[in-house]
Amino acid sequence: DNIQMVSAADSSTVLFEAFLPVYYRFSGGSNLVTNIELSPDTPNVFKYGQDVNITFSYRQNHPGGVRIFARPFSGTAISPGYGAHGSPVYTAASGIGAGSFTLNTGPLVVDKIRIQMEAAEDGRLLFEAFLPVHLFWAGSGPPPGPDMRIDAIEVTQAIQDLNNSVDLVAGKRTYVRVHVSAPVNVADVFATLSGKRGTVSLMPTLTPGNPGGDITVRPNPNREQINDSFWFELPSSWTAAGNLTLTARLDPINAKNDLNQSNNVRTVTVNFKSTPALRLRLMNVRYTAGGSTHSADNSDLGALESWLRRAYPISHLQVTRQTYVYPFSGLPNVNTLNALLAFNKAINMIFSGESPSVVYYGIVDDGGGFMRGRAMGIPGTVASGPTGSDSWGWDFDGSYGDWYGGHEIGHTRGRYHAEFCGATGGASYPYTGGRISPSLTGNNAIYGFDIATRAIYGPNWKDVMTYCSNQWISDFTYEGIRNHQVSVSALSAAQKATADQFLVIGGTADLENHTATIDHVALIQQSASVPLPEPGSWTIALVDASNNDLAT
Repeated sequence: DNIQMVSAADSSTVLFEAFLPVYYRFSGGSNLVTNIELSPDTPNVFKYGQDVNITFSYRQNHPGGVRIFARPFSGTAISPGYGAHGSPVYTAASGIGAGSFTLNTGPLVVDKIRIQMEAAEDGRLLFEAFLPVHLFWAGSGPPPGPDMRIDAIEVTQAIQDLNNSVDLVAGKRTYVRVHVSAPVNVADVFATLSGKRGTVSLMPTLTPGNPGGDITVRPNPNREQINDSFWFELPSSWTAAGNLTLTARLDPINAKNDLNQSNNVRTVTVNFKSTPALRLRLMNVRYTAGGSTHSADNSDLGALESWLRRAYPISHLQVTRQTYVYPFSGLPNVNTLNALLAFNKAINMIFSGESPSVVYYGIVDDGGGFMRGRAMGIPGTVASGPTGSDSWGWDFDGSYGDWYGGHEIGHTRGRYHAEFCGATGGASYPYTGGRISPSLTGNNAIYGFDIATRAIYGPNWKDVMTYCSNQWISDFTYEGIRNHQVSVSALSAAQKATADQFLVIGGTADLENHTATIDHVALIQQSASVPLPEPGSWTIALVDASNNDLAT
């Protein structure tokens, strides 16, 4: 129980002496607990509820294994108001174990710790020792914090509900919103997000993108406010095709002393689907009207390309920009322009082997007048539309050609008008008033999300295939475009025509008056293997003098 230090060469003189209180117990036997260490160490002072952590070594030879317990004592009795660890069954002949204990009332001194080893099957005492310590619990710990909770994990690329029912596109920029709530406002709360592919954990663990990395958790968070939830941008490597499991942890170190942490962890598994790129030839139409020549600015072209990347269900937009000189004076006629673009497309298919899946879009600056947009066929591969800086009363980003082009290119992807706000000639649309969402509240409410600006579009926003203000893309249109992209890719890969000469015909049809005009005919001598365009409802027949079909 003490160590005496004496030092002299011949042991005749005491040069220094001190007594260091210690407690070493040396014991034999087959069942032992040794090398006991405390953290924090003794002596020490603690708040109520603060743990003392214990590690120890053991050896045992009991056939059924043993349990090992550490309990605080004050005087001759176990300390009142204590909380302590249970014990696993230790079956190995020797090893290392751990535990902890605390006091929840006081003030009180723990002056010894009882270590017991018991037979696992019946609690029979196999070893007991008392370790003298001086551990003092006094004063209150932090008060219990509010019961915070994770309500939902939303994985979004443009449009999503809280059930994650909207398809996710492999390789597309992806955000995760972790929606949380609490009975009262709780400021400066942190969270993390981790990912797994099967049994493989992905690195790193993500921290929030919110300013400062934390948010105020609120009783009634507003889903339209980006910082009422935690948000994380996923690394691109996490968005490969296949299943991804995400786990969010709210206040992972329990800095807010939330006593119910079972609802602070939530896991969701989502699936990313492979989707073909959208291949676009963006034709900047140059025309002369009233003595002035007009063409779209590069900013208008960039705005359209950006909108398609943000809103469309694609991971890649393969775009080629080209200036196209309209051969007639005045504001282009949209039908004539589309016919010319279709003719140009056919030439490129023959001479350059261009895929029939490439969409040609003519973008026309409104400096010489407003040309209303139109697609050549639904579905199809040719469309044209205007651009300019008009806000239309709601769009203040400097160019309306972005969503307008998204509408016209949507027609080429098989999307009809959603017949709201004056749009006609469409097809059935599932949501009231052309909204992007079936409901305004609850887990089924669908919100838009801009992956570039992180703007959020509420469920009252309208689908891009309407004529309404405040347009974004709905899940109905989003998944319809994706399905078209997949089907066209499979078709284009399967069908080709090989010939030494081709007849290219361009024209327009007036569906109301049941008339058609052939504007261009060209016989091209060129050996080529040309992918066939998508099948449609139109046929051109070459006939002889007796009106007999020679070819179709």
